[in-house]
Amino acid sequence: MKKILYQPWGGLGDNLQFSTLPEMFSKLGYEVYISKNNRYRNFEIFELVWKLNPYVKGISSERHNIGDICSYTRIHPQKSIIYNQEASHGIVPENEIPKIFYTPKIINEFQDKIFVDLSAKSSFPIKPKNTYSYLKDKHQNSQIIVPNFVNKVDNHKETNFKYDNIIDVQSIFHFCDLIHSCKHFYCCFSGQSVLASALSKTETTVFIKPQWKDIDWNFPNLKYEVVNE
Repeated sequence: MKKILYQPWGGLGDNLQFSTLPEMFSKLGYEVYISKNNRYRNFEIFELVWKLNPYVKGISSERHNIGDICSYTRIHPQKSIIYNQEASHGIVPENEIPKIFYTPKIINEFQDKIFVDLSAKSSFPIKPKNTYSYLKDKHQNSQIIVPNFVNKVDNHKETNFKYDNIIDVQSIFHFCDLIHSCKHFYCCFSGQSVLASALSKTETTVFIKPQWKDIDWNFPNLKYEVVNE
């Protein structure tokens, strides 16, 4: 029995929302494959989310039957999209956070830094300059670092403020290492917040709009701070 996973949007969060399904369906006796038509904004998303997943058997050209199957329902309103995706696929849900199988490395010199990534593809709820001033006041004794995505990481660097130290992010795996290592991670509601949840980076604050206080993309292991535009 086979399950073929497909999603059409291509973002990091778009892929991570289905990241628990291979393991869940494998436990039910299925072989799980990723559709050859599955979308990625860059190939590193495939490498991080699917290539490292031990429950993915490979790539398939067969028609997909899980993932974007146009039947998603928020069956459990108080739970995350991960939990509801499992339920929508007919699985008894178990997970509330996304899952990756990359073990991040500790970057020692980054452990006392505040890492702030305000880049976003699908949403940008706050003004970078105002947020920078707010965080400088909040973390007066810590250095704020912002990323410059020099390779293929799934973010848009244009929306990052340019007022403090900048670190070149060499790959999506380097990005994972930086998030894992920093003292605190601040980001917008976008793919990097979903990644932070998968990394179990509990020292993460996600800036959201007031209307996003109760959406299923909020994860229980992250902190959320409502900001007005």
